[in-house]
Amino acid sequence: IKADATRAAAVADQVKAILGNQAIVTTPGSFNEVLGSTFDLIDRFGLLVGLAGLLIAIAGLLRTTAASLWERRRDIGLMRAVGWRRRDVAGQLLAETLALTSLGGLIGLAIAGLVSFGLGFSRVTVPVPWELSTTPHFLPGGAMNMAVTVNMDARLDPVVILVSLALALLGGTLVSLGMARRASSIKPAEVLRGE
Repeated sequence: IKADATRAAAVADQVKAILGNQAIVTTPGSFNEVLGSTFDLIDRFGLLVGLAGLLIAIAGLLRTTAASLWERRRDIGLMRAVGWRRRDVAGQLLAETLALTSLGGLIGLAIAGLVSFGLGFSRVTVPVPWELSTTPHFLPGGAMNMAVTVNMDARLDPVVILVSLALALLGGTLVSLGMARRASSIKPAEVLRGE
C-alpha cells in the first residue's frame, strides 16, 4: 500500500484492523523497531573499532617518537651543551610531534574522503524479506524473490572529522610531552662522552 509517510502508522493500524490480529503489517517504523537494536549494535561496534584504532595509533606514535629520540640523543645532548634549556628541547620535540600528528591526521582524512567518494559509486542489493513481498508466501509458488538496489551513501560527517583531528592532536600532545620530558633529562656529558 502506498501512503503518505506521515500517516504510515495510522494506515498500518487500519489495515491490521481489517485483516485481523494474525496479519503482519510492516511499515518503515516497524522495520526500524525490529532492526533498530541491530543498527545500534553496529554503531557501538564502530565506536569500539575506532577507539581500538586510536590506541594502536597512539602506540605507533609512541614507538616512532621513542625510536627518533634514541637516534637523536647525540643531537639533543649537543643542543643542551650549547645552551638549550630543558623546556627549549621539550618545546622543539613537542612542535615536531604535533606537526607530524597533524600531517598524519590530514593525510588520513584525505584518504577517508577518497574512499567515501569511491564508495558513492557503489551499489548495494538488499533482499526484501518475505513479509514485505507483494505475493504472499503461503500462495502456490511462494513469495517472489525481490531485492532493492540502492546507491551506497558514504560521506564524512564534519563532527566526526573534528573529533578525529582533536583526538589525534590530543594523543600526539600526550605522547610528545612524555617523550620531551625524557629527552630534556638527557645529560650532554653522558651522550658526548666519546667525542
